[in-house]
Amino acid sequence: MRDFSSTPKHYVNSDLEPIAKVMNIGFYLLLFFLSIVLIRQIYQVDYKIGSLAAIGIILSFVFRHQFLKGHLKRSVMLITVFFTILLTFICSLGHGIHDIGLIAFPVIIGFSSIILDQRQLIVASILSIASLIWLVIGDLYDSYSPVPVSDAGLGDFVIASSIILLGGFIAFNLTELMKRSLEKAKYEMDNSQKEAERLRQDSQQKMIIIKEIHQAVINSLNYVQRILDHKEKVSEELIPLYESIRRKIVVIEVAHEILHAGGAPIMLDVSLMTKELIRRVEKSFKSTVIHFEVDNSQCLITLDDAINYGICLVEILFDVDTKEYQSINLTLKVNGTEIKVTIKGLDPAIKEDSKVSLIIDLLTRQLKGSLNKAGDEITLKFDPGKLK
Repeated sequence: MRDFSSTPKHYVNSDLEPIAKVMNIGFYLLLFFLSIVLIRQIYQVDYKIGSLAAIGIILSFVFRHQFLKGHLKRSVMLITVFFTILLTFICSLGHGIHDIGLIAFPVIIGFSSIILDQRQLIVASILSIASLIWLVIGDLYDSYSPVPVSDAGLGDFVIASSIILLGGFIAFNLTELMKRSLEKAKYEMDNSQKEAERLRQDSQQKMIIIKEIHQAVINSLNYVQRILDHKEKVSEELIPLYESIRRKIVVIEVAHEILHAGGAPIMLDVSLMTKELIRRVEKSFKSTVIHFEVDNSQCLITLDDAINYGICLVEILFDVDTKEYQSINLTLKVNGTEIKVTIKGLDPAIKEDSKVSLIIDLLTRQLKGSLNKAGDEITLKFDPGKLK
């Protein structure tokens, strides 16, 4: 009895566990049904159908063996084919297409459709349709003589009742399975909605905190900037250092302002940052005017990479301004994840500041990029995708 109601180990804790439990009980009911047919046919000395029932009992153990090995669909497919052939033989031998066959065929297809995949179900349906066509044509051309319902005996009643009970049992269990599945799906959906709402609130809280952090950084940088602006009696030796610090503060401030204005994301657009940096630094230039063309294709980079890129760009621009150029042309191109900044209009004869070049080269290495100087132009290239 324990094996009768238990779930085979291959299906425990799987999505097929409820169906497997119904199938396990169904095998015992199948043996019971075939045994009734066999006893009835032996009693009526009808060894043709009795032989089919005996073969069915033997094959039932084959079906169960496949089922216990975990081949649920294969087992159901074999049962479907066997029952279709069995019913066709029974009806062809004159044992009631009008009462047993018309009940059993829909039960077979209805049951198998729950478990079989689309291809297997098509095969089973075609086989059932072919059997019904044969039975209709056979009846039409008197290939067999079906027994009228009025001539049916107690055995036919028991067989038909067994089929109806078996179908009812399967339908009830599958309905219960469907109800449990729907309840489980609803429970999981409710949990998913609650989790989504929790994550949304958590994300909002984190964005608020990050935004406050950006604002705090901006305020701190403004405070440092004011301290530097009001510093009195700075020696000539410290002026370049102070100016360098101011430039770095501008870069960091711009990066945090962009992130703050964008709702505190964690990535910022290099094109937007380039435009804002040029606008800021050009105000403090002595003579140089920047004519720039910036690709509007979005290319997102992290805050650290943006700061390194910004400092590198600003140092290059201020180095150009110290050489008192009237104007330069700056272009920024985005190709996928690669960023290319080109500055044209330089004089190759002017000697470079070794300290500035050292800083720029160091920042370029941090970006894992390249800095090329050829003729009247400087080209900075780096790929944020390779920095991770």
